[in-house]
Amino acid sequence: GYIGWEMISRYRTAFQAAVMCDTRAAADMPTTAEGRRQMAKKVLEDGVESVLAPMIPRLLSDQTQAEQPAVVELMKSMMFGVPPQTVHDHQIAMSQRQDFQPSLAIFDLPMLLICGTED
Repeated sequence: GYIGWEMISRYRTAFQAAVMCDTRAAADMPTTAEGRRQMAKKVLEDGVESVLAPMIPRLLSDQTQAEQPAVVELMKSMMFGVPPQTVHDHQIAMSQRQDFQPSLAIFDLPMLLICGTED
């Protein structure tokens, strides 16, 4: 979704519609942005697993973790396979993204917003 907001703002005429999944238009609050910068630093110092493993409970529901261990292992293998520099760069970019809330009124295209209560 975060990349989608940026793409729509830059290349509006290239889109006929959009689907945004579990995203937000707002920029990070200052404390959240600082947390991302700290994560970026930590991943280069301590490795990917040190920063991504604690995220699993936020990404997968208790039910999924308890009942679908294969899903948990697949998620871990994908997450832990990302190079530390990539995680670093992603967190820095996320900490600097702009607030798209003022633009929502001018995004004049059909948009489906999806957000779940579980995973």
